[in-house]
Amino acid sequence: LFPRSATNGEYQSFFGLSLNQPLLKGAGPSATMAGIRIAALESDIAYQEYRRQLMLTVATAEASYWNLYLAQEQIRFFTESLQTAEKILRDNRERLEAGKGSQLDVLEAEAGVALRKAKLSDAQQRLYETSARALSLCSDSVLSSNRLIRAVDQPRLRDSTNAFFEVWRAAYELNPEYHVQRFKLMQEANRLGYARNQRLPELNFKGSYGLNGLGETPGESWDDIERGGFPSWSVGLELRVPLAGGIKSANELAAARLRYRAGQHALREVETQMVNSLDTALHKVRSAAESVQGYRTVLGFNQSLFDSALARLEVGKVDSRRVLEIEADLFEARNAVAEALVQCERAELDLELMPGLNIFTGETG
Repeated sequence: LFPRSATNGEYQSFFGLSLNQPLLKGAGPSATMAGIRIAALESDIAYQEYRRQLMLTVATAEASYWNLYLAQEQIRFFTESLQTAEKILRDNRERLEAGKGSQLDVLEAEAGVALRKAKLSDAQQRLYETSARALSLCSDSVLSSNRLIRAVDQPRLRDSTNAFFEVWRAAYELNPEYHVQRFKLMQEANRLGYARNQRLPELNFKGSYGLNGLGETPGESWDDIERGGFPSWSVGLELRVPLAGGIKSANELAAARLRYRAGQHALREVETQMVNSLDTALHKVRSAAESVQGYRTVLGFNQSLFDSALARLEVGKVDSRRVLEIEADLFEARNAVAEALVQCERAELDLELMPGLNIFTGETG
């Protein structure tokens, strides 16, 4: 509504609509949907980051469990080793009292007992440490629970028949690190599309249609509009071209292209690392399984040798020092088998963690 002074003492009013539609710069989904698409991809990235953190937490918990199992087994081995050394010490003392042994045999047995007690004490400390870490993962503490966590499941050998290309395909479908980088590249593609659009000339379609009113009073002026009097319309194109050629938009487009290329290189790097890590993990699983079989063979030999040495010790055909040495070798063999089994579980865990298999995804490879 225009004032009277601007229209020779009459009131002029206008009611209508106008349209301004970009045809080049600012037109199309690359410009209008870029922000929404980037925000949606940011949500996808956040979800994949959540998956990755969840996988790492679960993997840490499982690794801590197998560390706890190994510490328990080592305590069991050291306890049995200490019992054997104490029995040999008692026998040597009885032989010394009966005049059939020497003081040196007693001293050697005492040294063997002391050594095993020291190692058992170290193993108990490792058990407390691994149990405390497991309690931390449960958001608990020794002050509130006043207990040690015990591992009840035993490690086992699995049928390592995973084909490389099957696991590789699963990794491309499930690996969160790969998807994060892929979504980031898609974000850069949207930014590049937007930057290209902003380099176009600004060509807009403009149109308007409305009704005009004129009267001595505002009411009379509005009555003309209600009666549909004095319609007016306009249609046209408006072109705007920067005189300097759009230096800012050109630089932004060049920067967007560089960021997109950097995203492509980053995605290829993730793919290369993923393939190499998968190949290493598969070989690690097979190597760990072979190591278990080899250490079990060594354990069987040392067990037979130890049983024979105990029998010969009873009849005095071997000295106690040799028996303690054989028993120490038996302990090392038993510990090697336990470590190899735990290493096999860790290798399987690494293989599952790489493609993101079976870790709260609801999918398997």
